[in-house]
Order: sequence, then structure tokens, then C-alpha cells
Amino acid sequence: MSSETYLRRARAFANRHVQVSELEQRALGYNSESMENRQPLTVNTVHLPNSYKTLQSFEGFNNSKSKTLKVRNSYFQRAYDHRSQDKLNFSTRRNLQTQKENINEYNAKQNNNNKQTCLKKLNICTIAQEYCANSSLHGLRYVGDSHLVLMEKLFWLLSFICAFASATYFIWHVYNKWIDSPIIISMSPEPVSYNQFPFPSITICNMNNAKRTEAHRIINGSDPLEKLLLEDICNFPNTSGGESSIYGAADWNNVLHFMINVGNFNSIQFDSVTQPCTDMLYYCQWRGNSTDCEEIFNPTLTDEGMCCNFNTVHKKYLFYNPLDWSDLNITYPYPMMDWKPETGYNDTVHLDTQPWRPYGAGSYWGLSLALDTESNDYYCSSTSGVGFKMLLHNPVETPKIADFGFALSPGKETRIVITPRIYSASWSILGISRKKRKCFFTTERRLKYYRTYTQRNCLLECEANFTQKICHCVQYYMPKSANTPICGKKDDICATDARRLMETNLYDDETTAGKLNVTET
Repeated sequence: MSSETYLRRARAFANRHVQVSELEQRALGYNSESMENRQPLTVNTVHLPNSYKTLQSFEGFNNSKSKTLKVRNSYFQRAYDHRSQDKLNFSTRRNLQTQKENINEYNAKQNNNNKQTCLKKLNICTIAQEYCANSSLHGLRYVGDSHLVLMEKLFWLLSFICAFASATYFIWHVYNKWIDSPIIISMSPEPVSYNQFPFPSITICNMNNAKRTEAHRIINGSDPLEKLLLEDICNFPNTSGGESSIYGAADWNNVLHFMINVGNFNSIQFDSVTQPCTDMLYYCQWRGNSTDCEEIFNPTLTDEGMCCNFNTVHKKYLFYNPLDWSDLNITYPYPMMDWKPETGYNDTVHLDTQPWRPYGAGSYWGLSLALDTESNDYYCSSTSGVGFKMLLHNPVETPKIADFGFALSPGKETRIVITPRIYSASWSILGISRKKRKCFFTTERRLKYYRTYTQRNCLLECEANFTQKICHCVQYYMPKSANTPICGKKDDICATDARRLMETNLYDDETTAGKLNVTET
């Protein structure tokens, strides 16, 4: 093969290689501008050697074997570098395209989430608007009314918020009140039968503390002890010149015998200074039947002197030490029971058992009395008037006529309508502290003299204990022991101060109440 032919074939191979390279570049995405900037492959005129001929040197080339090998190696190296660069550019572009697709997919998801959030917000607003429009709460439905302007909606919204805040405040106030005072007193809708509660105990006192005939006998007499006792009972100044401590006026038996005359006083028999129940009670009708007054009334000592009592429990059910109290000519012709407000009556108790119960309502089933004032025999009155004092009280309490009784005028008919008031406590309140509930059960607080705990019994016993501690004596009508001295005329100021001090120190605190409820031994 001649050198011209070999050279011509080499040039044709080079041109064909350039065309193939252009096609590959277009397939890889290269444009014409980039293709123009690319350097063409250098074509060496030295190709694969002919194994049948020795190496020949062409013009422009040195005839050196080492240089020829370098030219061949350089040609293949540059071709490989260009192809590797093309593959790298293709891989990078593909990675960029993948990243772009991922970014587009992320943006699409984000937009979708934003749309869903907006839809949710739109649904919440729609639901709130529909609720306000259909709500029965006053003022709130105007907030959701689409026909109102914004200012009107704001006005109704602020009004609703103010009303809600006010309701919350009052609810909180009521809740705090319930915490401080958890006991609630309410009216029971259930009716109560007449045989479940007793007829009230009735105490009647004549305002005349001493009969005129007996007072004149004492004044004209020579016994200074009688004169001193008369001055004490009538609250007259001491003109006899004697002292109660010397003459024994403070002795309980002397006072008792002087007022009711149950026996001999200084070995001399005389009538009672006060009006007895047999003279006061002229006619009695109980439960529609005319009854002997002596069978249903008994004498009793009160702060108004000697009085007559109806429907009180036996003294053994009233006091712990009944022997410390005189019988006062008391009779009990009917059966008695140990009645307490907490236990009441059971089904086996007969209706004629004391304390009695009413048969029914109305004046016919009640108590009717005809009283005699004996106004011509008045000597000293507790109120500077003529008539009676009456008090309705609990059958297990000692009455205080001077403080709570009401007056009855002579020569007139008086009708008293009794409306029973029953307080029924649930046993569940035992779990509440005494300071909060402000009431006691009989089993929780034991009195010294009274068997049944009531507020009036507690106050009267507290007054007796306080008077005894300060004045070293008690009033004749107060609960006491048999050996307790009775306060005389000279002790009135001390007894009045003791009562005032006791009243000003009545607190709900149990510590203070315990200090007041003391008894001198």
C-alpha cells in the first residue's frame, strides 16, 4: 500500500469519527454553540502499524520510535477523557433533573397541605357561625347573624362575654358560701303526721308575784326572814335591816317553801305567797273533753316566779340528777316516756303517753283554758300590770318567761294559732365539722344538768355556770345542784353583770364555749 493511499484512508477515518462524535454530542444535549467551542480531536497521521511492513516516517514527523508511541498514547488518552467527561455531564444533569422533580413534588404536597388547613379553618369558622346563629343563648345568636354589620356583632359578643363573666362571678361566690356554710335548710315537700311530733309545752304565769292577803300578813308579822324574802320576790328595796346570809334567805328550801308552801315554814303553817295553779286555772278542755286542770297542769319555777306548766316530760327525763329538784307537788297521772327530738315516737307508743300529741288541727282538738287573775289580790306585779304571761316551748326545755313570754290581758278571749316547725337533720352532716354546721346532736355535747341538748338548755346552763363562777351563787330558777347557794337581793348586780358578760362572750368557737360552760365545785 502506498503512502498516499494510507494517508487518504486515515483522513476518511478521522472525518467519520468526527461525525459520530457530533451525533453523540447532540444525543447528550450539546448545542451547536457548545460544539463549536469544543476543540476537535487531534488526528495523528501515525496509526496502527502494519505488521507486514516496517514503520515509516511521514513528512512533518520525526523518525523516532519513542515519539511515535507517545503520539499514539496521547491520541487514545484524549479520546477517553472526552468520553468520560460526556458521561459525567450526563450523570450530573440527570441528578439535577431528579432533584428538581423532588422539589416540585415537595412544593405540590406543601400546597396541598396549606389548602387542607385553609379548608379546616373554613370549616371551623362555618361551624362556629352556624352554632351562634342557631344557639338559644340570648345575645349569642346575633353574633352569627350574617345580616348584621361587624359593629353590631362585636356589641353582642361583648354583651355575652360580660354576662358570662358575671354569671361566673356569682357562681364562684355561691361556691365559696357553700364551702363556708355547707348546711342548707330547705322546706320538705312531704307532709308530717300529727302523731310524729308532740303538742307544745305551755307555761302560764300570773304577773302577780305575791298575794295581797299574804303580803299584809308578813308585813304585820314579826318574822324578819319572811319580810326579807317578800322584798326579794317583789324586788323591793331592803327595809327589814337583815342580811340574807345571816338569816338564811339564800337557802333553797326556804325560798321553795316560801313561794309554794309545801310544808311548815319555821314550824308555822300558812298559805302560799304566790297564786297556786288550782286558783289560777278555772276551766280546762283538752282534745275536746273537759278535763280536771290538776291532772294536766303542774307547778314549776321560772324567772317569773311560780307558774303552771302543761305537757312537760318527767323530771327524771329532763335532768341527770332529779333528786336535786323538789317535787313541787307535781303529779303524773298519765304514762310518761323518755322523748327526745332526735328519736321521736315509735309505733308502739300510745297516744295518751306524755308528752301528748294532738289528735288533729283546730281549736276543738287543742287546749282551751279559763284563767282567773284575782286582780283584787294583787300586791306586786312583775310588769306593773294585770294579766298573765304565756310561753310555748319544747317539752324538754326549761322556760324563760321574762325573756320570751307574751302577755294575755284579763277579760278577753285570746286565740293562739300554733304552726309547728320541725327541723330534720340528716345523719350525713356528722361528717361536717361542728364549726361549719353550727349545730350539735345530743350525743355530741353532754350538758351537766340537762339530759337533752337544746340551744335554750345550753344557754340557761351556761348562764348558771357563769353566774356561779363569778357570784358564787345561782338564781333560784336556774339548773343547779342541791347544795348550790341561791342568789339573794344583794347579788342582783353581780348576777346581772355575769349574764351580760356571758352574752357578750357567746361565740361559735368550741374553745370559748368550753370556757363558758364551767361549773364551780
